Amino acid sequence: MSSLDQIEVMVEGEENPEMVRSVLSEITALLECWLTEGKPGVIDLQGLPLTATDYQQLEEKLGRGEVSITIQVLGKSQILETAFPGVWYVIHRDEVSNILTKQIEVIDIPSIVLSQRVEMEQALERLKSDSNMTF
Repeated sequence: MSSLDQIEVMVEGEENPEMVRSVLSEITALLECWLTEGKPGVIDLQGLPLTATDYQQLEEKLGRGEVSITIQVLGKSQILETAFPGVWYVIHRDEVSNILTKQIEVIDIPSIVLSQRVEMEQALERLKSDSNMTF
């Protein structure tokens, strides 16, 4: 028996409840770490051997929260809160809607949503210099 015989093989599309439990366990650990140490966490869902059924089960377990954000820059990015505050789906697409990355972020709010200081400084300058603004 070669060592290759010991590798577990899974047929594409086959249900794998262990993968979903594993991802949920990792989310739990990341949320605990965020709350106790202030360290955010990310799970790259595309890097995992998840089937379409696994994705569906994961989405059912995590549910949907109240917040949904769409950002349109070089393609569409979606930030979707799950039913668990601090646990977010972050999906980036290219100009033709192909998924570039699909992640779960554990943080109060994903950093892509936050305004960058330099952009805010530029906005302040524009507001100050716009002599046509009247209130």
